[in-house]
Amino acid sequence: MLIGVTGQIGAGKSAVTAYLSSLGALVVDADKIGKQVTGSPKVLAKLVKIWGEELRTESGKLRPAKLAQIVFGDKSGENLKRFNQIIKAPLGHAVRHELRQAEKRAKLRRLPTPVVLDAALLPDWPIANDMDLIVLITATKPNRLKRLVSRGMENSDALSRMRRQSPLSVYRDVSNIVITNNATLPILEKKIDSLWQKRILPNF
Repeated sequence: MLIGVTGQIGAGKSAVTAYLSSLGALVVDADKIGKQVTGSPKVLAKLVKIWGEELRTESGKLRPAKLAQIVFGDKSGENLKRFNQIIKAPLGHAVRHELRQAEKRAKLRRLPTPVVLDAALLPDWPIANDMDLIVLITATKPNRLKRLVSRGMENSDALSRMRRQSPLSVYRDVSNIVITNNATLPILEKKIDSLWQKRILPNF
């Protein structure tokens, strides 16, 4: 069983997938894969060609903070659009590869083992059509902002990233279930327990 967990930044997707993992799911983190793809030599070379050598350290590695400044600091949104065009194909390939590997591992387990894809951009990807279930995690804008700042993100940077994301309606259009996350972690986990019992386990 393939489950997509999606939502806007700061909604609590990672908390949900971490709990699903504790219940027995295998989690594929698209954000983590995205960082690996972005820092790969081939993709980094394309980024440097557009935005300059300042994106690379002296040892030739990506400067993530500098890239974020360029991509999310552009009010026109053009830099983000160009960045997404560059990584779309290699990221999609890498995510599909990781999902296939996770499915192989899941089949070797005796217990029910769904494969969960944690992906904020899932509504924009064709792979959304491969999901058996898509769960949308939502939270109010103040709560999302508070969480991002608590992680160490500057207030202005957090707001800039939030503005760059698709409206909630885009996420709702592809989702089967919506879970609101505006309270405590135990309350969120109780909702995930219900999801696990009612919508996931019956598929095994």
